[in-house]
Amino acid sequence: RYNDFREQIGLKRLTSFEQLTSDKKLVEKIRKVYNNNLDSVDTLIGSLAEGYRPANYGFGETAFQIFIAMAS
Repeated sequence: RYNDFREQIGLKRLTSFEQLTSDKKLVEKIRKVYNNNLDSVDTLIGSLAEGYRPANYGFGETAFQIFIAMAS
């Protein structure tokens, strides 16, 4: 699951759906699909939904951490 994966790669667990993305419609869709349980969100879905993108990168924080690990 998304939050477990984040924790395993050294990122902080999210505590709310709003931390995932600022897109309110997307937050409500994900919240509905996962029955308001953030810890049930699949890793791929959470990673693709991330609103925060490191400067000059087209993917979110979780994928960025994997990119850095692979590039090292």
